[in-house]
Amino acid sequence: MRRFVPFIAACATLAGNAQAAQCSGEHIHWARASARGQILVRATFGTILSTDHGKSWTPVQGIGAGVSEPSAAGNAFVAGYGDTGFYRSTDFGKTWISIGDYHGAAAGDAGGSVYACDAGKVKVEKYTPATGRWSKTGQLSAALYDPDICRAIQVDGRQLWVNGAGRIFHSKNDGASWTATTLDGPQRGDREPVIVVHADGSGALYSTRWDEKGAYLARSDNGGARWAPSRPDYPAGMASRYEQLLLGQKGTLYVLGGGTIYTSDGRMSTLYRVSGGKVDKLLDVGEPLWPAATPPLNIAADGSMIYVNSDNVWISLAGGKDWRQIPGRTMTSKPWLVCNGPVPYPNPETPARALP
Repeated sequence: MRRFVPFIAACATLAGNAQAAQCSGEHIHWARASARGQILVRATFGTILSTDHGKSWTPVQGIGAGVSEPSAAGNAFVAGYGDTGFYRSTDFGKTWISIGDYHGAAAGDAGGSVYACDAGKVKVEKYTPATGRWSKTGQLSAALYDPDICRAIQVDGRQLWVNGAGRIFHSKNDGASWTATTLDGPQRGDREPVIVVHADGSGALYSTRWDEKGAYLARSDNGGARWAPSRPDYPAGMASRYEQLLLGQKGTLYVLGGGTIYTSDGRMSTLYRVSGGKVDKLLDVGEPLWPAATPPLNIAADGSMIYVNSDNVWISLAGGKDWRQIPGRTMTSKPWLVCNGPVPYPNPETPARALP
């Protein structure tokens, strides 16, 4: 799994602050929430489930204790478990059943189907829950400079996007045929892969790009060949120095902005919602003590939102308002994460995985 890099911390690393830290204690990896009060949290001490809005927690046993971060597929979760395969859960992560081999990138659609890379990383396989079977889609064309073709998958109805090292593949017919777009200039090959985070349905693609000044929201109108900055029009006093696109839904973008707020506890980041040219501020969050492995925001099909860092989860059941914070240390009796010295953040150009 590729590591998601909070850009404020990444910029500190670029400035030379990359000494190793001595860290010990527990911390959070990822979390999911529902409007029914269910919260599933994966942490260093295991996976735990709450069915009463976080008032009490029950350890998840078996496969569910160690699955990777799940993708939503209809009303189910799908996740990998090491190299043993893909697993599916229909009870919010409490129990899991095997559905096939696991080869890395995967995404689900609203109908419950799952799309995943095949073993050769040259095709996308589709799992249909009604039949319990996998079927292969059309061949992705190989290229010498793009050996790792299937790096990430995004699904929107019958439209699919697959990210390679130097190309972006697009299908308008559920994978029966594919169109490949080659990235221009220095984006080719393994220098800086582009991971498409959102396709708005009108032909525009959105992602995060980096340059010598930091990270910024970028847009492509030609299938991903060329990208240009697409900075939101922030209201006065709200502009962020750096941006990271977390996810998108039907033309609405969720952007993590940073570098504008300082408190006695350190630097803060801000979660924004960008829609129709309007920018709404949703949540201020502190810089995490430990870097996240994947983008920290998830929005369920029922509209519940959860934001997670190494120390806390924040949940909104009101469309991005009325956030409730649940400290990770309240979920376990074990000592919580403490670091002495700066945390060794990874290369800021390592991409996050694509989100459905």
